[in-house]
Amino acid sequence: MEEWKEIEECPDYFISNYGRLKNKDGLVETRTNYQGFNIFIFYEFEENEFCVNIDFLVFRHHNNLNFNKKDSIIIHLNNNRYDDNINNLQSIKFEDYLTRIRSKNVMMERKAIEIRKLCAEGKLTQKAIGEMFEVSSSTVSQIKNNRIWKHIK
Repeated sequence: MEEWKEIEECPDYFISNYGRLKNKDGLVETRTNYQGFNIFIFYEFEENEFCVNIDFLVFRHHNNLNFNKKDSIIIHLNNNRYDDNINNLQSIKFEDYLTRIRSKNVMMERKAIEIRKLCAEGKLTQKAIGEMFEVSSSTVSQIKNNRIWKHIK
């Protein structure tokens, strides 16, 4: 069931546990920033503005846990940055987040090594290799042609 809570900094705005934003006039359209997160730009007096991530608003207003923005980060459990439902959000320590990213990079590096080997063998198409490793055929091409993962042989 969708629940709405008033946003403390902007009393006429409400955020739902589904990640939707509304004001007294109805639902408000959000934007996507350059990193792929849903955001909203609030306008204050004298045309000053501040931007806030929707996932942050949802987590802060619909989670009973304290969130320390200085040493924690909000992650999307399904890796879909558009899905700001409270059930998809989790707070983790920044160090743990960096560890997750490093392990993903190690996994991708292993995939890149295998992709390069399969491309060199020439038995499979780039599309087939991409499907095997759940990457696009263009990623396979970039790995094959040393445009990315240049440091691996």
